[in-house]
Amino acid sequence: MPGVTWSSRFRLGIGEIDEQHHGLFSLANRLDAAVGLGAGQQAVSETLPELIEYVKTHFAAEEALLAETAYPEHAAHQAEHEAFIRKLTGFSQACKSGIPTVPADIVAFVSDWLPAHILGRDKDYVPHLAENGIE
Repeated sequence: MPGVTWSSRFRLGIGEIDEQHHGLFSLANRLDAAVGLGAGQQAVSETLPELIEYVKTHFAAEEALLAETAYPEHAAHQAEHEAFIRKLTGFSQACKSGIPTVPADIVAFVSDWLPAHILGRDKDYVPHLAENGIE
C-alpha cells in the first residue's frame, strides 16, 4: 500500500484490536504487492477472500466490545463495517464471475478506507472504551 504503512499513529491502545488492525494492513500490503508484481486479477481472486474473512472476524470482535459497553455510535460504526464488507464482497464476486475488475482500484479502495476508518471512526470510540475499563 504505497504511502500507508503500519505505524504508532494507528495504535488505539487496545491490544487485540491493534493486533487485528496490523493484520489487516499486512493482508492489504500482500494484495498490493501481488498487484504491483503484475499478478493483477489472480492476486485479487486469491487474496480478497482471505481479507474478507479476516475483516469479518475483526469487525465481530470490535463490535462485541462496542455492544458490551453500549457505545452510543455502535449502530453507525457497524453500518460502516457492513458497507465495507459489501464492497469487498462485490469485488470478490466480480472476480469469481469473470467480470473484469481493475485490481489497482481495489487496492486503492482498501488502502484508503482502512487508515481513514481507524484514524476516524475507531479513534472516536477509544475514550468510551477506556471509560468502561477496556484498554
